[in-house]
Amino acid sequence: MALVTAFEEAVDSALGSEKGLSGFILAYGQAGRGKSVAADGYHISRTTGAYVRVWQNWSQSAFLQRLLFEVRGSKEDMPRINGNRCKEIIVQLLKDRKQPLFIDEADRLKIDRIEDLRDIYEMTGVPVILIGEEGLLGLLSERRRIWSRVPTEKLLEEVRAALDRHIVINHDLLVKGPVLVPVAVSFAMEILAGDPAATVLAAENSIRAAFSGSNPAIAGLMVGQDVIRDRLAVGVITLSGVKRVAWSGDLADGDVVVPSDGLAVLESLSVTYSWVGEA
Repeated sequence: MALVTAFEEAVDSALGSEKGLSGFILAYGQAGRGKSVAADGYHISRTTGAYVRVWQNWSQSAFLQRLLFEVRGSKEDMPRINGNRCKEIIVQLLKDRKQPLFIDEADRLKIDRIEDLRDIYEMTGVPVILIGEEGLLGLLSERRRIWSRVPTEKLLEEVRAALDRHIVINHDLLVKGPVLVPVAVSFAMEILAGDPAATVLAAENSIRAAFSGSNPAIAGLMVGQDVIRDRLAVGVITLSGVKRVAWSGDLADGDVVVPSDGLAVLESLSVTYSWVGEA
């Protein structure tokens, strides 16, 4: 089947990439268009990888027990250990052999199960192929950290090329990452007291965290979320000694609007300061 062949080439592209370049491949669209057949075809023809079809309302333990069962090769009894222990064993096994994980009906998973898969990817570098209907895209858009693991544009081009050679133009098997919206952030702080170098560094860290989501204390920007000046300013104006923030760059005239499938990324950052007295 042409679709199965295309899917095989797409996954092989992911397997051939170095850790950090593969991440998550999304295959989503309307039901009945062959996505599951393509994934199962790869699994059978390559006799590699773990294929799990998700059941509705699976708990962490139920999902990871099934995934461990498949990673082991279905040659042992279904594990009866807790979810975290299952994940530890899965990571140990996948470190020794790079095999893709196929998660069918992935739109049925709760977001925390997707986070479990992200943990496994982070520790092993194995590709995670998520297969589902349109709701899958909305599910993943809830977490920026997961979107950041969606394949790089280079890999996406390889995957699209593999698909385009075999699939008619209106086929709805989609491979998608977010549309990146670069934002140049520049502002000047008026400060009353303190160490200006330390204040500038703290302000820069606050802005970077807002874009990267790297600091749990600072809400990171998500897919489809506009860049709001006032929200960015909160992490700056609350710094000791800062009186006022004057914006320039892309935020000079107001907020930056991001499309529903877009993700704001920090293109550049410039922070300056000037001393002011009490009004």
